[in-house]
Amino acid sequence: MTRLREHHTAVHQLAAQGLNKSAIGRKLGLHQATVRKYLNAASVAELTAVTEQRFAGIA
Repeated sequence: MTRLREHHTAVHQLAAQGLNKSAIGRKLGLHQATVRKYLNAASVAELTAVTEQRFAGIA
């Protein structure tokens, strides 16, 4: 969970500096789809809510 918070924050900071998704992914070692997911989520809570819903459907 800590890494998710750190990555989410870093992605948004780099995007605010004008980096595109590809550049952010290269800089942080993340796949471009992951960068897009983080950018689309305004908060970490949004990311974890989706994950919790996904696991709730499995149980």
